[in-house]
Amino acid sequence: MNEENIIETEIIKEKNIDKKVKKYWLAHPVAKVLLFAASAGALAVLLFCIAAILDIGQNGLYRPENALERTLEEHFEDNAERNVRTVKNYLSMDMKEDADYFLKERNIAALILTPLSSQPEIYRYSYFREPYSADMVPTKYVYKGVDEGIEWSVYLLPDLNAEDDAYKSNLTRFSLEYQFRIWVLVGSVVSAILLLVFAALFISVIGRSYEDGEVKESFFTKIPFDIAALLFIFVEICLFGVAVSCGDAEGEVISICLFIILFITAFINFVHRVKLKNIFKSTLCYKILALFAKMNLKISVIWKAILIGAVILIVELFGSICIAGMVGEPAVIFLLFLAIMFEKSIIYPIALYIVLMIRQLFYAGEKLAEGDTDYKINLAGFFGIYKKHAENLNNLSGSVNNAVEERMKSERMKTELITNVSHDLKTPLTSVINYSDLINTEAASFNENTDAAESMGKITEYSEVLNRQSNKLKRLLDDLVEVSKASSGNIELVMEKLDVGTIISQALGEYEERFEEKQLETITAIPEENLFVNADSRKLWRVVDNLLQNIYKYALPSTRVFIETKEVNEKVNIIFKNTSRDIITISPDELTERFTRNDESRHQEGNGLGLAIAKTMTEAMKGNFKIEVDGDLFKVILTFDKESAPEEADAEE
Repeated sequence: MNEENIIETEIIKEKNIDKKVKKYWLAHPVAKVLLFAASAGALAVLLFCIAAILDIGQNGLYRPENALERTLEEHFEDNAERNVRTVKNYLSMDMKEDADYFLKERNIAALILTPLSSQPEIYRYSYFREPYSADMVPTKYVYKGVDEGIEWSVYLLPDLNAEDDAYKSNLTRFSLEYQFRIWVLVGSVVSAILLLVFAALFISVIGRSYEDGEVKESFFTKIPFDIAALLFIFVEICLFGVAVSCGDAEGEVISICLFIILFITAFINFVHRVKLKNIFKSTLCYKILALFAKMNLKISVIWKAILIGAVILIVELFGSICIAGMVGEPAVIFLLFLAIMFEKSIIYPIALYIVLMIRQLFYAGEKLAEGDTDYKINLAGFFGIYKKHAENLNNLSGSVNNAVEERMKSERMKTELITNVSHDLKTPLTSVINYSDLINTEAASFNENTDAAESMGKITEYSEVLNRQSNKLKRLLDDLVEVSKASSGNIELVMEKLDVGTIISQALGEYEERFEEKQLETITAIPEENLFVNADSRKLWRVVDNLLQNIYKYALPSTRVFIETKEVNEKVNIIFKNTSRDIITISPDELTERFTRNDESRHQEGNGLGLAIAKTMTEAMKGNFKIEVDGDLFKVILTFDKESAPEEADAEE
């Protein structure tokens, strides 16, 4: 069984090999030659047909009616005018016999010149070929006209067979073109189709092996592509120069033929390289770069620029040599060399200076990527977009530093937030727990029939403390809820027109007793004219309440508190001023941050949320919240757009 399987496998392999050979029979050298010859022949026929079509069309033989007759008439008339001018030249030199001989060698039956009144009689002339005379002339081809004051008439022979002249050749040529005018159109279409077919087949087998049909390298494809391209350009330029400068026709034909052969060879080589998919990889430049990469050589930007400049210089010199070989003038070669050197003496220093700037930009980018945000580029010597980019990198490093500082500040704030919230929650919660235990203890004593009055008094005292701390805890939780809503932008507002003076007066009434406890004298400056703003009544009350609460907690006892409302440039300002118990050592911006207090020891009441909530609510109502501090002077300014009174608004409507 094993031997049978082996035999079957071998048979299958042989069949596959046969199939491959049959599949790529076009890759046989003979088939390639035939396909190339067929493609070249189809191309030659197509070019011939195109040239014929252009010539026939230019001669007007594709005109719809009487094309041949009109074309012959046009060309015969031109020939007749030229013959008349030649005869006039003979007559002007008194060579009448030569004029007769000239006409005798043409298919001209008669030619008559009649000078007008302004022309000399020397141009009066008549020629008649036997058997024609003045009374008997042919009428098939007759052309007449006036040339420089001389009337002329030319009569051609009817059959145009007497002489082999321009008339005869034109008749033969245009008759053939007219006869084959349709065939050349058909031939151009057929030859174009055949060219496409044969060229496609020939291109498909370029580089393929007859044995297996695979695309394989040849001797020419092993030559680096850039070297081959330069050689091709050099030889083509030389051949073109030879063809242009060559004096004889044979040299021109040979140069043109060599030019075409070399071009076809280059095209075949290019197609072969495309199939191998190694055009770029087969270049000498790629191999050099690959060698550098393989050797792990790190070339600086400056050396890269120098290397590129050297390559460009070599290419330009090579092109100059090619042009010099084509022109062959020493003066031109010298001037071309001077032009290249002058160009490089200007461009290369500028390019090298730009490369130096780019290197500094690269170095700054690397420093920034490594985390060295303190590195700054020295902008001296930079210009244009490079200076702008350097400034951007410097600004970016500054922005990164600011971002790092903000991040560190945010982390510190988070830590302080946790500490502050824990402290502010722990204090009332501890009191609630302790006094709850005391109430339970006193309640147990009361049940044991001890001194009931004393126990009841303590229970009442503890209940007051418990209630106060519970309210403090509730207020803290409410403030936290407000802060959370403000952070998420989820503040619900019911906007309406409100009298600022009324709200201030009502709020001051709430704090009158507490201000008296600390001997705070309130001085108000509220105008008699009502000032209206568009705001949410509950939120505006909360803002004013928080500010008065802040004054009550932190104002120095036995001082004055100033509260003022006034109109400034269609704006309503609400101003709160007081003298702080302690000197304010932090900035106004920091005072409005959450859980921030001037008393860092936290011995005074408050949780550091009042001003933050007041600012957030004011800005939510499209107002402005501003704090000014000067030593122990604390000032808050609320600014809202002024609104008209409700009655005035209704009247306007």
